[in-house]
Amino acid sequence: GIPNCMNVISNLSFIVAGVMGLASLSRRGNGLARPLTYMMLAYCASLLLVALGSIYYHLSPTNHSLLWDRLPMTITFSLFFCLVLASHFSMRLAHGLLLPMLLTGTFTTLYWYYTETAGAGDLRFYAAFQFLPMLLAMLILLLFPSRTLKKPALAMTLMLYVLAKLAEITDADIYTLTGFISGHTVKHLLAATGAWYVVRAARI
Repeated sequence: GIPNCMNVISNLSFIVAGVMGLASLSRRGNGLARPLTYMMLAYCASLLLVALGSIYYHLSPTNHSLLWDRLPMTITFSLFFCLVLASHFSMRLAHGLLLPMLLTGTFTTLYWYYTETAGAGDLRFYAAFQFLPMLLAMLILLLFPSRTLKKPALAMTLMLYVLAKLAEITDADIYTLTGFISGHTVKHLLAATGAWYVVRAARI
């Protein structure tokens, strides 16, 4: 009786990752500097927003609900990239870029929504905002040492992100192959697992 059932309930994986991350990082003695801990906690909280936005959209797919599906993702992407910057360069740089990134992500999503309601949805800026930070994060992990967060776990996050995008692209093919689960559902599960690896990267 749940519309788009698998796409809805697979978002529970984001909730699990977010709640477990909040519980893990809230304990005293996690070994991280306080500013980095706060940014990690914000990242975990953003996963809950991602889950709620995606559930809202998949229960009733419209352009309006899709707006609230995409907005939380820009928050998570921004926080992830700034965590990479904080770990590889400085917390000051990450902190200085976080607000501009959050505003830029919001702008790209609202711009898509405005053009969509005008009859010509333009996803170019939103897509660029999603892919460019991830590409830069890959280069940073390859070229610079990480001073705090564990590099293998961050690399796993990026690898799972790529696999999630591939699952999204092959959405119909995966559903045809399995008969009960779509590529979009697989995308949710892979992306949530990748998000959990960010939490694992913070474990000292």
